[in-house]
Amino acid sequence: MKFPSVKATSLTNRSYQLPRDLDGELNVVIVAFKQWQQDWVDTWIPALQRLAYEHQALRVYEMPTMSRFNGLYRFMIDNGMRAGIPDKAVRAATLCAYIDLAPFAQALHLPAYDSIYLFLLDQPCREIVSDRPKILVMCHSA
Repeated sequence: MKFPSVKATSLTNRSYQLPRDLDGELNVVIVAFKQWQQDWVDTWIPALQRLAYEHQALRVYEMPTMSRFNGLYRFMIDNGMRAGIPDKAVRAATLCAYIDLAPFAQALHLPAYDSIYLFLLDQPCREIVSDRPKILVMCHSA
């Protein structure tokens, strides 16, 4: 299974084409669908940041994933998130994706939008094994 191609923009306004534009040799992408899920995302961040500190090839990204909205609505959502995230490094690693949710979820075999999902993506598509629940192991080719 491969991570689908997704356009996203960081809260520092850098455009990404995922998974191609991810910076690490290994990348953890935390996908959340609802604002209240941020509390769950926050429980993972300290441990993942420690791992990224210990393993320089690892990058950690949060990807709030929302339905397509008009530009004004996206502007308001993005600015609300920026206001709540004072750390520029965290803003740079927060990739907002406004997409058609159903095809995205279907491509990744996600059963619902009421949970967060962690994806481990590698470059250049080495096999990675994990038996941890809710961590979906993916690879992508350049």
